[in-house]
Amino acid sequence: MPRYQRSRMSVSTILLIVLAIAAVVGVTLYIVNSKREVNDENLLAVKNYEIVDTKTSVGLTVDVKDSGKIYIQGTASEDWSAVIQTVTLKAGTYTVGGCTSDIGKYGIRVTKNGTPIAYAGTDGTLGATFTVEETGSYQVEIFVSEGTYVMRTFAPTLAAGKKAINFYE
Repeated sequence: MPRYQRSRMSVSTILLIVLAIAAVVGVTLYIVNSKREVNDENLLAVKNYEIVDTKTSVGLTVDVKDSGKIYIQGTASEDWSAVIQTVTLKAGTYTVGGCTSDIGKYGIRVTKNGTPIAYAGTDGTLGATFTVEETGSYQVEIFVSEGTYVMRTFAPTLAAGKKAINFYE
């Protein structure tokens, strides 16, 4: 009866090959992502962000990345929101974007005088279009509803017109 021969490649050799491949992929992704530029159509400027890194009292950890992306992790023990940036918008049509989510659980929204007027991400799409009737001050906020567990990175965008834009060019 013929004997089947096993490959003589050791576990340590296989592990080294896997680690080498992972290192190459990791370095490649780092290089590609580090050269990306924030879309210049985005009306939100990272240097003007009002939100800061924090461990909230409602169970969320917020990490604002240098790129402008915002990472949030935790379970909200009550409704939570924070202003990303206050912007002055002229009359016209705008689209807020930067995430998709479960309906009403978390996302990015635009408010005027504390009243939400557009929610991005709450209907499963990246953006929500809204109309400004007269020039005024608006807040772009990030929110998490009570009892919601979230572990994700948000990429907030605000663009003139009816089209959601990508965070990076």
